[in-house]
Amino acid sequence: MKNLLRLGFLFIVAHSSCVAFSHGENRAGPHNGFVRMPGPFHTEVVQDGNNGYKVYLLDLQWKAPTTKDSKVNLAVIMKDNSLINTQCDPKSEVFVCSVSKAELRDAVKLKIEAVREGIKGQVAEYPLPLQLK
Repeated sequence: MKNLLRLGFLFIVAHSSCVAFSHGENRAGPHNGFVRMPGPFHTEVVQDGNNGYKVYLLDLQWKAPTTKDSKVNLAVIMKDNSLINTQCDPKSEVFVCSVSKAELRDAVKLKIEAVREGIKGQVAEYPLPLQLK
C-alpha cells in the first residue's frame, strides 16, 4: 500500500510539472522574459531596468504581441500582503508598468490581470525575484 501511495504521488508531481512546462514556463519568452498562460493567450514579463516591468500579451504560439483592444493591470504584492497598483501604459506592442526601486524592495510577487484583444484572462502571478520554473 505504501508503494502504491508513493507511486501515485510521483505521478501527480510528474504530471504537474509537465503541465507547467507545456506552457513554456521553464524557458525564456521571445523577449527574454518570464511567461505565464492566464487564458487563451500568454503574458511575458521583462524587468525594465530598476524602474518597472514590460508586459507583452502574446498569442498561443508566443507571437504577435499587441496592445490593440487590450489592457494590463499590474500589482506588486509586498511581504505584509499589501498591494501597490501600478500604471501600465501601452507603447507600440508592449505595456510599460512603472514601479520604483524603493517599492520593489519588500516585494514578493507580481499579480497581472490582462485583457488581450477584448479577451480577459485569469490572474497571472510571478514570484519575485523573477525566475524560470
